[in-house]
Amino acid sequence: MIGEFLLDLFLRVFLELVLGSLAYGTGWLVLTLTTLGALPLAPLGSLGEKQAGEKRWRRWAVWQLRPGKRKALKAEWVCLAGVATWIGIAALLFALFRDSGAAF
Repeated sequence: MIGEFLLDLFLRVFLELVLGSLAYGTGWLVLTLTTLGALPLAPLGSLGEKQAGEKRWRRWAVWQLRPGKRKALKAEWVCLAGVATWIGIAALLFALFRDSGAAF
């Protein structure tokens, strides 16, 4: 029972770190290339961070307000762009190889 708990805890933390980093990295790359670096992105470390004085309805905002700096796209939305990119790649590969019967 304790072994199952530790295994679940380890896998959950490991998968969150790996998948979260992969999603953020992909989103960062896609957004940086498509906007040619004009869109400021919040760092990965701000993922899930609550801003001081943030209202409940502002949690779903797209922009992270940073005092003394330009507003930046929240890390959650950068991750969403990365996940959407991987879903798009998977859908494209599925459409390309669906009828050909070719195996990888």
